[in-house]
Amino acid sequence: MEEYFDVLDEKGNYLGRKETREVCHKNGLWHRAVALFIINSKGEVLLQKRSNLKKMWPGLLDITAGGHVLSRRIWF
Repeated sequence: MEEYFDVLDEKGNYLGRKETREVCHKNGLWHRAVALFIINSKGEVLLQKRSNLKKMWPGLLDITAGGHVLSRRIWF
């Protein structure tokens, strides 16, 4: 299933269009993403090692949760 993201300007304003993940990444289009940081009472941040099979940054440390925000706009 193709993923579609809302295309934004540098300030996060919706530009009235959506594009696929591939188009957004290939053309450097701004789109929404989220990140979750887990920090304990000592101020330590929980990190995980990315799979060596990942396309981007394989085997490196990363936050524990995050991802893209899919477009929910329906155009007829």
